[in-house]
Amino acid sequence: MGLGLSKFAYAGLVLLWLLIPGKRFDSARTRLLMAAAILFATAVALIGWSLVADGLYLTYDQYNPQYRDFQALTPGVNPSRQFALVLQEPVQFLLRYVRSVISERLHTSFIATLGWLDTPFPNWYIRGYVVLLLGVALIDRCKTVTISFGQRLGMLAVLSWCLVFFGILFYIQWNPVGAPGLIGLQGRYFIPLGPLMFIILYAGNRIEVDRRILNLSLAAVLAGSQLFMLFTVVQRYYGWFG
Repeated sequence: MGLGLSKFAYAGLVLLWLLIPGKRFDSARTRLLMAAAILFATAVALIGWSLVADGLYLTYDQYNPQYRDFQALTPGVNPSRQFALVLQEPVQFLLRYVRSVISERLHTSFIATLGWLDTPFPNWYIRGYVVLLLGVALIDRCKTVTISFGQRLGMLAVLSWCLVFFGILFYIQWNPVGAPGLIGLQGRYFIPLGPLMFIILYAGNRIEVDRRILNLSLAAVLAGSQLFMLFTVVQRYYGWFG
């Protein structure tokens, strides 16, 4: 719910509550009441914040001309007209969304792009981290945790809903009407959805791996990653080592 107040699209993650097995609750009534309470609280929070924010949001054309060029505003933005366009051409919008994700190479800023997008990490680091994330998702295992095919489909549905909803909100609030793509899209926006992306790949007991070796290897890789990040930041902002 808290993430939803940051960006409304993240609020869809509360739907994951519905995927918790019934045996985890004392009774079906308890499960129903808790789910209803969480969904209701989330809806109230989002509607309340929408009513407050609606009067605060100004487009570039509505902003004071004396100050608008110094703000993070884009000329030609009109949320109502843009949303109408999305409804008229949903397939075209999705194609623009996908093309933007590919062309902007969002995996780079999802993994590591610091500062004002002016401190990218080298390709070998980005590619290595992608392999690491996918590898851990596939080989990590816990004897007490299993995910059914139905739960994976449910998580995939929630993830898809969040991704599409986020794309729509970003397109209507930050892009000129009829823009050919989602300008300004960054990988960091998808970090809150990252755990859900990778847990769908969780293989559980189907792949055997020595847990101690895995933990030690990950600890070493993460320690090295932190040191390299520190090196990159110090070099970028203080000019050391170069």
